[in-house]
Amino acid sequence: MKKLVKELLWVKEQINVLKERETRLKEQIIAELEKKGKDTIVLEGIGAVVRKSYIQHRFASRKFKEDYPELYEKYLEERPVNGIWSYDWEGWLKAQEKAKGGSEGE
Repeated sequence: MKKLVKELLWVKEQINVLKERETRLKEQIIAELEKKGKDTIVLEGIGAVVRKSYIQHRFASRKFKEDYPELYEKYLEERPVNGIWSYDWEGWLKAQEKAKGGSEGE
C-alpha cells in the first residue's frame, strides 16, 4: 500500500511539472500567433485556436437563494457527483524532507 501511495504522489508531481510546461508552451504559442496577427494555426493536421479572455455572464444562484429562498428550493435539483481522491501532498513532502534529515525514532 505504501508503495502505491508513493507512486501516486510521484505521478501527481510529474503531472504538476507537465502542467507548468504546458502553460509555458501555450504562452509561447500565443505570443507567436499575436506577432503574426493570427488566432489560429494548423501544423501537420494539428490545429490550435487561441480564444482571448472575455466577460462571461453567470446566474448568481447564492444571491438568488438569499433573495428568493422559496423559489430557489422549488427549482433545486439533486444530481449525483463522482467521488474524488484527496491526499495531503504538502504533508507528504514535509515527511520526505524530515526522513532525509534522519529524524530520530524511525
